[in-house]
Amino acid sequence: MNATPRPLPTAFEPATPSKERGAARRLPPLNLYEDSAGWLVVVDLPGVPHDRLDVTVESGALLIRGEQAERPDASASWIPARFERTLALPEGADVAAIDATLEMGVLTLTLPKLAAVRPRRIEVRAG
Repeated sequence: MNATPRPLPTAFEPATPSKERGAARRLPPLNLYEDSAGWLVVVDLPGVPHDRLDVTVESGALLIRGEQAERPDASASWIPARFERTLALPEGADVAAIDATLEMGVLTLTLPKLAAVRPRRIEVRAG
């Protein structure tokens, strides 16, 4: 993504909370951006290791599920937090080319646009 992304408030549907029982619930904050090449989803996931994170595409939706790692001191009063975020995929997203990276507690998902929906410049020739 080479252009400065602009916030994308409406292309994705609101998050839906997890319905699982037995753990604290939270919805991690996320930001959505769009530029001419695609969409960028940035999710703050402090304390969530990559092996406790699951990102899938299912029925036109992007599902992000995970669980915070347990505290190293194994405090009895601490319950790991589980979460689930569901985002409707925007029309024109290239599902096969979605890329995900987790670095320093930040999940970055890149959703490229299909070539057919990307803007393209048409050269005007002098006649």
